[in-house]
Amino acid sequence: DSETDHEESLMIDWAVITAPRPVSTLDESLKSFRQAGFDGQVSVMADGFDPAPIDENCIVQSSSRLGSLKNWQRALHVLYMKNKNGFIGIFEDDVTGARQSASVLHSEIDDMGSIAVSAGYLSLHLFDKHAEEIPAAKHKWRNWHVSNYGRRCAGAQCYVVPRASAKLLLKNKFFRTLCEEGTMNADHAVSWSMQKMELPCWYRMPSLVNHSLGLRNSAMGHKISWDTKHWEEEARVYAV
Repeated sequence: DSETDHEESLMIDWAVITAPRPVSTLDESLKSFRQAGFDGQVSVMADGFDPAPIDENCIVQSSSRLGSLKNWQRALHVLYMKNKNGFIGIFEDDVTGARQSASVLHSEIDDMGSIAVSAGYLSLHLFDKHAEEIPAAKHKWRNWHVSNYGRRCAGAQCYVVPRASAKLLLKNKFFRTLCEEGTMNADHAVSWSMQKMELPCWYRMPSLVNHSLGLRNSAMGHKISWDTKHWEEEARVYAV
């Protein structure tokens, strides 16, 4: 019926992508995700190793070493093919979620309506450079704004991609070429491809995820703390 169809259109299929960090934070990140209210199935897209799942709703899908961008592409493809829910969420294994962020995100996607459905992605993490865009941003919705950085977008810590945009991205020749080359990080490659397809990329202020687990624990060998400050420990819906 129409009510069931509406609920399915708001549902998010989730995957977490791993990276070879000095200290593994996968378990801590997944436990935080559960505590934030995300209690459904999570596909663990393990890149080059075979972790034990933290609960019965974690489905491990291991592969040979792919690198972050190809593993992100794999996660998007696997979840797109899996079922017909309205959104696909992919988060990195060094983020933690704000309390109540699941219910807040669901409510905001519902209220956003066609804005959310037509997005390239919704970013639940806000990097400094994107926070600086807010005063001059041309396109806003409550505490969300569209970034114009394109290939210079920063932070693919947690992207929620509408199903229609996922389909376009997976078919996009430019994006597929970037993935085959494998020289670009996911944030740059995904955002650049979305920009070329003229799909807006929305960022939330404050973040619904925190990136502190990545501090001095990055797979790229560096990480400083200034990208964790746009954050509230308990999520809330902001007024119109």
